[in-house]
Amino acid sequence: MLKVSPSPATSLSVFELNYLISKMKVGEVMIRNPICVAPDTPIEEAATIMREHKIGDLLVVENDKLVGIITQTDLFEAIVNLFGFRRPGTRITVEVEDKVGVLHELAGIIKEAGINIINVATRQTSPGKSQVVLRLNVADGRKIAAEFERHGFKVIHMS
Repeated sequence: MLKVSPSPATSLSVFELNYLISKMKVGEVMIRNPICVAPDTPIEEAATIMREHKIGDLLVVENDKLVGIITQTDLFEAIVNLFGFRRPGTRITVEVEDKVGVLHELAGIIKEAGINIINVATRQTSPGKSQVVLRLNVADGRKIAAEFERHGFKVIHMS
């Protein structure tokens, strides 16, 4: 059974701790001058600010008036929607050379197959190499993956 009591690091009893906590006010522990953003701040900028400052939310202020708050949960929800995670389809990751026109080539192969792109994201993995993560509106991605490979692309993941 777990021990439910104050840490042995304190000489205060649970009753003394509860009493002290009941006397504390928000103003004593709140952060003064919190970091704020405007409503038109891009999501990725808000996420970067939160990560750099190791905070879980940002106040949204317009004309010196609080108009809202954005939390980590809100950012995750935005990412889920942005990447179409809730939409049915197949996710295919393709390793590519980091060069002009590579997305155009992939999109052409997808177009020829008559498949709709739900989402596309890229990330550089090393100098000159990138991964393209495609979410495609197709239940079985094996045929399009084979087409990518037939055109010289390396499919590294599919789900």
